[in-house]
Amino acid sequence: HNSGGILQSKNKIEEAKTYLLKALHFYPENSMYLGSIIQLELAQKNIPEAQKLLDQFTETKENENERVFFQGMIRFAENKNEEGLELYQKSWATDPSEIVAEALLQYYQKNEMQKEVESFLSDWSKKLPKSYRAALLQAVSAQNSKKPDQAIAWYEKAVEISPSSAIALNNLAWLYYEKKDPRAEALAKRAAQLAPSA
Repeated sequence: HNSGGILQSKNKIEEAKTYLLKALHFYPENSMYLGSIIQLELAQKNIPEAQKLLDQFTETKENENERVFFQGMIRFAENKNEEGLELYQKSWATDPSEIVAEALLQYYQKNEMQKEVESFLSDWSKKLPKSYRAALLQAVSAQNSKKPDQAIAWYEKAVEISPSSAIALNNLAWLYYEKKDPRAEALAKRAAQLAPSA
């Protein structure tokens, strides 16, 4: 019975691939579709297939940076981590984006490179000042390092960028509460209203 389930999920992947390939055919300049297919191929360990897709993708000045990032994904799948990291860093330096930031941060965290995590977080918030993720991660990092004032400043920024973030509101309310700040109660209420009821 179970093999049916495996087959079905395999079919779903094939269906997804067919859909994405069609989309890519109609929107050849849309690298989001390409990235999704490459990820599907890599998840199935089809590394040569992923490389072939990337090589066939029409190179333009606009998508050059995404190509560098996708090539990095493929290098990581081949366990060529140093090359992968270099490509991610090159992509980040050329044109910083949230997707590359997440990938770099994940790499540094996975390899317990705490110094790199900290300096990268600071770089992320400088290069993408409107990034909610960067502000939130900075806040959590400051909170974990027992730096409440820094944490408050970053949570305030996160709330400013994304006013309906229950996590940021809740954590900020708690830090306010610890500092006997009267704003704590109103924030906690706002967080409670936004949090999905468990």
